[in-house]
Amino acid sequence: MKSSWNYKPISEIMDVLTDYVANGSFASLKENVAYSDSGFARVIRLTDYNHDFSDDGIYVSEAAYNFLSKTKLFGNEIIIANVGANVGKIFMSPNLNEPMTLGPNSILLKTKFVDSFYYYYFKSPEGQNRIQSIVTGSAQPKFNKTSFKKLIVPVPDIKEQLDIAKKLNIFDEKIKILKQINDNLLDLASTLFEDSFPNARDGENTIGTLMGNFDKQRKPLSKNQRAQRQGEYRYIGATSVVDYVDDFTFDGIYLLLGEDGTVQTYDGKPVLQYVWGPFWPNNHTHVLQGRGVSTEWLYLFWKNQNITSIITGAVQPKISQGNMNSVKVTKPSDEELATFQQKIDPIFNMIRLNTDEIENLKVIRDQLLKELLG
Repeated sequence: MKSSWNYKPISEIMDVLTDYVANGSFASLKENVAYSDSGFARVIRLTDYNHDFSDDGIYVSEAAYNFLSKTKLFGNEIIIANVGANVGKIFMSPNLNEPMTLGPNSILLKTKFVDSFYYYYFKSPEGQNRIQSIVTGSAQPKFNKTSFKKLIVPVPDIKEQLDIAKKLNIFDEKIKILKQINDNLLDLASTLFEDSFPNARDGENTIGTLMGNFDKQRKPLSKNQRAQRQGEYRYIGATSVVDYVDDFTFDGIYLLLGEDGTVQTYDGKPVLQYVWGPFWPNNHTHVLQGRGVSTEWLYLFWKNQNITSIITGAVQPKISQGNMNSVKVTKPSDEELATFQQKIDPIFNMIRLNTDEIENLKVIRDQLLKELLG
């Protein structure tokens, strides 16, 4: 195994190493590339991975796509964030059945060997340590292609590369299937909601009367505080889990709605997280439960609610409690709610079970990753 592996610099194993700015000067990029909500080719950005490409994304024209000839994507290329807070994060480009091009702040790597092996290698502790060793800057962490080319990486024989990648990919494929099932279940629940409550967003009541708000119980932790309190419990921000700490402040089923920062999806809907079990939210997300309605009903109400009109702030978008509470709603009758809840309870039970299984698979995969690749 590892003791018998050869090691070489990336410059000797790479086939392609490029990035967005390799296509031209900043002036020429500005002149030839413009983003829009629709177009010929989708721009693959790091933020898209946070939503599993479930949003509409951004696009460029065919002319811009051809101008960005050095960063065309065809699927399964290694993408590594090389600028910003996510520096060092590793992705594989998706297969979206449409033209794709790489966005800024990341590099594209194709090797002469098994790309999936090197994808997992750079996700491993050893791979991450090697990347972090070339990161510079504190306010804006980054690394450049020149430094990356010099990194020394393992070069097992092809059979071993394929074998390791196959073992790890089994877990990722299972995770992918479970995520797709959950997406389908959530779509079903959303359809049932819209069919059952077609006038839910047209009423004289306000949604604040149907929400329990627990924002006052939030206790934000600084990055330094979290570093001293590492543990098993999720520390959750406006869009996702940002860390793990040694204690929790909430336990149960809650709906998190982004309060400031990233608060809106590309189609004008709120950033939502349906969570359960013990967790610790920071002060960038509203912490909610249904009041007189289930938390699941509340989630489905907000899921298709356009929130553009309740966002304030140009530099730092924000949804205040007052604006959030003011959204109009028609309160269903108790009978309607009971009938609806019978339909969606098994759906959300399955969503929770699948998500818990996904997290278990990630733990096992990451342990195997550590054992196989260090």
